[in-house]
Amino acid sequence: MTVRSPATPPPTWPNVSIGLLLVLICLPELVIWAADMGWVGSRLWRPLSVQYGAFWPGLLGDWRPNYGAQPWIMFVTYAVLHIGPAHMLGNALVLLWLGPVVMDHMGRSGFWAVVGLSVIVGGASFALLSGGTTPMVGASGLMFGLVGAAIVYRYLHPGRPGTALALAAGLVALHVVTFVVEDGLLAWQPHLGGYLVGTLLALWWTPAGDKSVDNTPA
Repeated sequence: MTVRSPATPPPTWPNVSIGLLLVLICLPELVIWAADMGWVGSRLWRPLSVQYGAFWPGLLGDWRPNYGAQPWIMFVTYAVLHIGPAHMLGNALVLLWLGPVVMDHMGRSGFWAVVGLSVIVGGASFALLSGGTTPMVGASGLMFGLVGAAIVYRYLHPGRPGTALALAAGLVALHVVTFVVEDGLLAWQPHLGGYLVGTLLALWWTPAGDKSVDNTPA
């Protein structure tokens, strides 16, 4: 049996904050996909999830909500729904790739600030810029918030401007892939809102110099 010395720091991966967020954005789609396949529940679960959890711009106008708090709760719930497993997987991979980068730079509180504000501002951006009534789902706005923060971090870090440029190129590639995966139904508005949030927060946030904060499981 291996006994860890008290001086040995505890393992930090998988980080609990990132793991929790991964569950939040993946579990609903996995359950709904299982229902689509006829393994659990009902095939009505997907249309019902869109009806009750998607971001509907009309609810900010004169549409009648399905429940009283829907016009407010949809600013969060849309981000945990996806149009299918491929859509979910793309967002999950971005989270696993860039989540640790943002966590290392901004700490746990900064990471969750990027996550929360990217989701809310992403929804608001869709409402302001879409000009339509089509519903929107997906955590892509959140992921573009992580992209924006990671680009700032890599650019400001000594000797890493090339990494920032690579991330910027990855941003363009991510947009193209998302466009293909979503069959042309690309909601670019939350992507823009999330990216601006991540960039501005990363520029403003004091870098997490205390690694004991970064490495403490959330």
